Amino acid sequence: MDKLKNYQFSIYAIIAGLIVSACQPASSPELSEGDKKYMEMMTTDAYEGWNEGNREPYLARYSEDVVYMLPNGETVEGLNNVRDYVMNYPEGLTVKFPVVEFIGKGDLINVRGVFTIYNSEGTLVDKGKYLNVWQRNANDKWEVTHDIFNSDMPLPVQETNAQEEEM
Repeated sequence: MDKLKNYQFSIYAIIAGLIVSACQPASSPELSEGDKKYMEMMTTDAYEGWNEGNREPYLARYSEDVVYMLPNGETVEGLNNVRDYVMNYPEGLTVKFPVVEFIGKGDLINVRGVFTIYNSEGTLVDKGKYLNVWQRNANDKWEVTHDIFNSDMPLPVQETNAQEEEM
């Protein structure tokens, strides 16, 4: 009888161990050097294409349901709406937005970077920072699902006229 109890206890212990180990979250893989290079290449292609007058590489990074959070403006949602915004952005500006840091692991990565924008005379128009959320989709392709950027420069001071001051 003791043998039977020991056998039952062993079976229960094995089952409990299997249940506990099955409930543990799977460890997320580290971001590979290849993944980092891909994101850096897509980012570089985006601003180089922009500067050559081709905004398609810029847009190619985004998911269909991208959330695009601009400085001093409304959030733009969805790739088609972002495309409309980007295609109507003023011409003649030179942009650069290199990657500074990768944060995270697994299938969800944050990419932090900085940006500069110069006009056609070479004068700095804006500079700031950005954060992109890259996610690996069902086709194993990395794409930006969220893009937020903001300026390091102060907003221009608006002049008030005498009438506004009297009110």
